[in-house]
This record gives sequence, structure tokens and C-alpha cells, in this order.
Amino acid sequence: MGQMLDIIGFLVIRGAIALAVLNLSYQLHIALYKQSALAETRANSITPVQIMDDDLSMAKTFVVPTNSTEATFSSYIDATGTAAATHYYVAGSSPDMILYRSVSSIDGGAPKMIGKKLKSIELKYYDRKGISTAVLANIKLIRLRLSFETDVNRLKLSYGATDSSGVVFWERNIVPPNLQ
Repeated sequence: MGQMLDIIGFLVIRGAIALAVLNLSYQLHIALYKQSALAETRANSITPVQIMDDDLSMAKTFVVPTNSTEATFSSYIDATGTAAATHYYVAGSSPDMILYRSVSSIDGGAPKMIGKKLKSIELKYYDRKGISTAVLANIKLIRLRLSFETDVNRLKLSYGATDSSGVVFWERNIVPPNLQ
């Protein structure tokens, strides 16, 4: 009888260890997936941030900003030496906003999607003293803030995760030489 209890105890302990290893493996897999989703979001957000940074750095003149999610300005986009009208705007609602860019000298000004899964965007304009301004002649610095979110639905469908996914934040202060 003692041997039978030893065998049963051994099987129970072995089963508990196997369950612990499986649970650890599952949790590590979810953590790895979240990290790779965050890395993918970070990689996908670099391009729109760089495009906006480059365009705003070459800004010549601005149209009076109507809200903090839209910008219209003329800038030296190409090597022709003539300023092109550039317009940025978003469509959709957070966290599925899509960032569009249209440039008058590229494809006749047709809008192109440059970023998706945008959670928030903010453009603020400051004067020489660092005070927020909407007066076109006083704009000397532009603060660009963007945040992108990982694909929450894919994470929930794949692993049943209920917590929030990762968010990538970008903030740039841009001082266009033509506005100094």
C-alpha cells in the first residue's frame, strides 16, 4: 500500500510541475507577442514621424491653424526650388486614426496615407517667447506629438489578453529655418 501512495504522490507532483511549466511557457509567449507587437508599432511609426519632421523643417509659410490635428503650409519638398502646398490631416477616431499627407507637386496633390493606428496627434505652435500662438506671423516653433497603438484586437483574438497594449509616443520640437 505504501508503494501505491508513493506512485500516486509522484504522479500528482509530476502533474503539478508539468502544469507550472506549461503556464510559464504560455505567459512567456504572451509577453513575447506583446513585445514584438510593440516593436512592430515602433518601427511602423518611424516613417510618418520622419516625413512630418522633414516637411515641417522645410516649412516656408503656414495657413492659420484651425485645430491641433491638421496643418497646412508651403514648403520646399522637392529639388525644383519652388514651394509646394503641403497638407496633413487625420481621418477616423482614436485609436484607429489614419494620417494623410497631400503635396501639391506630388501626384497632383492626391492624399497619401502615411500612418495608421494613430491614437493621438497634436500640433502646437509657439512664438519666440515659447507662448502658444495661433497668429501666423508669430509662429517660430512647432511641437509635434504623435502616439501610435499596437493592434489590440489582434492581441485579444490571439491570446485572450484583456490588458491594454503598448503605445509608442513621439514628440518633436521643430524650428523651421524659414520661420526664424
